[in-house]
Amino acid sequence: RSLAGMEERGFGRYLFFGGTNTDVVRGFRTTAAYSSAKSSLAVLVKSIALSSAHMGVAANVLCPGLVPTEYTDPGERAYLERLSGDLPLLDAQELADCAFSVLESPILNAAVIPADRGVSLGNKGSV
Repeated sequence: RSLAGMEERGFGRYLFFGGTNTDVVRGFRTTAAYSSAKSSLAVLVKSIALSSAHMGVAANVLCPGLVPTEYTDPGERAYLERLSGDLPLLDAQELADCAFSVLESPILNAAVIPADRGVSLGNKGSV
């Protein structure tokens, strides 16, 4: 429904949020359903761009790294810090600023953007 209105106005922006390390197709041992849903957002934004870019509509996916929030208790924060290794956790405001930059960009469309400082959750194993 929202796409039709954006196309009529000749302008619109979608910004979806993927998950950590869901910027490419890979396997996940413990979060397969969640991660596959987040990874599929890439197909959605590329489809929106293919059908509607010529009408001024852009769609992108931002895949944030590990972001503690006001709901993150000290134990969860320690766990996130262990996962991130020597890379600092993302600050929610940093991520918000990045998101607004993506929305304001006149050139980004169909992009799947890792915003994770390069953190890898270390999915080990073979496919």
